[in-house]
Amino acid sequence: MYNKRKSRLKGKRPSARAKSSNGVSSTIRVSFFDRLLFISFFIFGVFIPRVFKLVFHDFKTLKSLIIKSRKAFKKNGSLLHHFLVYLRARISVKNVDVMNLEKAFMISYLVKKFKKAGIRVNTSQFLILAALPTVTQVIMAALDEPIPYKEKGSWALGIINSCTDNPLIVILTATITAYLADLAAFNTAQSKMATGAHTAREIRNNAWIQVKHDLLALMAVAQANSNADTLNGITIIQSGGFKVKMVGTRPANIFKAVTNGPGVMNVSAAGAPRGALHDWYISLDGVNWTAYLSTKNRSMIATGLIPQTKVWFRHRVRLGDIIGEFELIYVPVP
Repeated sequence: MYNKRKSRLKGKRPSARAKSSNGVSSTIRVSFFDRLLFISFFIFGVFIPRVFKLVFHDFKTLKSLIIKSRKAFKKNGSLLHHFLVYLRARISVKNVDVMNLEKAFMISYLVKKFKKAGIRVNTSQFLILAALPTVTQVIMAALDEPIPYKEKGSWALGIINSCTDNPLIVILTATITAYLADLAAFNTAQSKMATGAHTAREIRNNAWIQVKHDLLALMAVAQANSNADTLNGITIIQSGGFKVKMVGTRPANIFKAVTNGPGVMNVSAAGAPRGALHDWYISLDGVNWTAYLSTKNRSMIATGLIPQTKVWFRHRVRLGDIIGEFELIYVPVP
């Protein structure tokens, strides 16, 4: 009886419900239509919506990316590089996600290069590449300010002159003229230190605070232009006489402004102690500043901005009688 049943089943594929002698289910056959249905559901129901939710918030953003991609294709650097720069600038995209994406593209690039060289990459080697630590370098501008006040004047003049008529850091002539006037006031105050007047030091120090503020406004423009063109970022920053710092990751709570529609920017800064106030200012030329708001929150929404212009934002924290230093950014208004 057993031999007859065994002979009948010989040559036939087991059904989906058939089990082996040890009780484990055998392989289930899946039709081509089922595979196609599953893949389509995964791509159109999971993958694509997640990508669109991560990157594109509205049609205007998608249109802006297409325009930037077309322009980037004509410039130096690959389209992929400019796309990653765009992702890094989005407030909704985490920096670690961009780093992982960069590593994925790097591994893919290396595998292609290996294949062209006749080197085959097996599964274990591919896993080793995927397990490599993700390292990225963010280009940051910094002021290399000298400590002696006698050296500050000539050092500041060198930066202002480097930013004058600089095609990589475009500054209005009126703005440069105002900055040179502030520097002249500082040099005058510094020369009067020899008189020994009891107010000379305070006047000199206050004059330098204004000059340093002007230099921070110039550096904000250099940093913004460097972020927009990271391939030439170091050249842009150094052309203005600023120091270049390479950091592993960009701080999470930095002072930044992100587009929130035509003429609207979401501005945020690092947190502050309880009870502190955040002062927000705005300027169109880097010289004349208008007090925008004072808030308890570390973020605010700037509205009524003129589209297709560029503005400076500055921010400081006040806690009682303690007033912090200003931090500045320079951003384009869509």
